Amino acid sequence: MVLLLHQGPICKFYLSSKDLNLAPIERWILVLSRNGLEEIHICGFSIWRMPYCFFTIQSLKTVDLQNCILKLSHTFCGLKLLQSLHLNSCTISDDDFEKLVSSCPLLENLYLLYMSVGTVKINSPNLKLVNFNEGIDLKYIHLITPGLIEADLSFLELSNDKIDYGKCLIDMFGSLSKIERLHLGCDVLRYLKRGNNLELPLKFDHLKELYMQLYVED
Repeated sequence: MVLLLHQGPICKFYLSSKDLNLAPIERWILVLSRNGLEEIHICGFSIWRMPYCFFTIQSLKTVDLQNCILKLSHTFCGLKLLQSLHLNSCTISDDDFEKLVSSCPLLENLYLLYMSVGTVKINSPNLKLVNFNEGIDLKYIHLITPGLIEADLSFLELSNDKIDYGKCLIDMFGSLSKIERLHLGCDVLRYLKRGNNLELPLKFDHLKELYMQLYVED
C-alpha cells in the first residue's frame, strides 16, 4: 500500500520474501516502471514469475534476481541502459537469454549462478565481465565479446562426448583478445591432457592473471 501511494522517483527497490505471488508483484512492478527505477534486487525463496511489464522499464541499470522465471514478450526491444545483470537460480529459455543479453547495448557485467542453460551465443560488444563460476549446467557457449576484460568460466564441464569441445573452446576464447583476468575449470586441462591439440585464433597479449582449477588426483 505504501508503494502504491508513493509519489516521486523510486531509484532502488529491494525485496526478499519466502512467497512471491504474481498479483502483487505485477502491481509493484507497474508502479516502479513509472517512477524512474534504476536498480532492482528481488530474492524469492520459492519460484516466482516476472511480469511482462518489467521488460519495459528503460531506466534500469542494475538487475539482480533469484528463483525467477523470465519470459520475454514478443514486443521486447531491449533494456537500453542496463549495465549489470545478476541471475541466480532463474529459469529462461536459450533464445530469450540470447535476446536479453544482445538487446542491452550498455551491459558490462553478467553473473549467472545455479542455472541450466543449453546452447547459447553471448553477443555483447560492451561486456567487460562474465562470471559463470558456480552451479552452471551449460552445454555450449559462443562468446562474441571483444571488450571482455575479466571472465570466470570455471563452470565449464567437458564430459559430453557428443559435443565438439575443441570448437566450443575456440568459440569461447576467440573473442577474448582484451582479456586481463581469466578463471578456468579443471576440465579444460583434462581435455588438453587427452592429447587434443587446440589452436586458438589469437594471442592473450593483455592477460595479467590466469587461474586454473586443479584437483590433486589430476
